[in-house]
Amino acid sequence: IKETPEPVSPEPPSDTPAGKGSRKKATQTFDEKSVEMKLSRLFAKQMRKNNPKCKIPNSSVDAQRWCKHFDRMIRIDGHALDEVQVMIMFSQWHHFWKKNILSPGHLRDKWDRLVLEKQEAEEKASGDVG
Repeated sequence: IKETPEPVSPEPPSDTPAGKGSRKKATQTFDEKSVEMKLSRLFAKQMRKNNPKCKIPNSSVDAQRWCKHFDRMIRIDGHALDEVQVMIMFSQWHHFWKKNILSPGHLRDKWDRLVLEKQEAEEKASGDVG
């Protein structure tokens, strides 16, 4: 005689906290004095120098989205604060990248390429082209 398995309940057992294992994470909020918000303001300021009518965050939701990218650059990618500031300045100074890096997400995506471009620009400026 075969035993039939008990039906699987779609609900977690009562001793399991509801939502455990859920993919939805708590949303982190960055305040005005946070490093990420300061980086967002620096990035926006540099973009405005290039184009006074550029699209920058005009709501707290958009600003938080920008902060999230800067948080990931520091926390996940391991970049130091001063390193991020330098790359913001370089990306908004460089004749090509200032037209292409128009958000912190793009800055993060193109980081490695920007590092190489920055090194090349420094070598050309010092006359040490290899």
